[in-house]
Amino acid sequence: EGARVPIIEAIADGRRPDFNDARYEAVYRFCSEILETHEAGDETYADVLAALGLEGVVEITALVGYYALLAMVLKTFRIEPEDPDAKS
Repeated sequence: EGARVPIIEAIADGRRPDFNDARYEAVYRFCSEILETHEAGDETYADVLAALGLEGVVEITALVGYYALLAMVLKTFRIEPEDPDAKS
């Protein structure tokens, strides 16, 4: 199923998406909170747990943490994507 294009575009633009599915909203709030504060509030945690189950919450937490780790390493060492048109 996956996220719809307007949701992806809103996130890419730095806007809060409009959700038609409470599960997507729960995941968005959970990811936003753990990225900003390194923890989730009780209500947010309960909502994402209801949406994904414990295994899903563990997986999304690991995924967000891994993404944050990669972003930190890339930014710290100023690693830029290679130009696909550049000749080596």
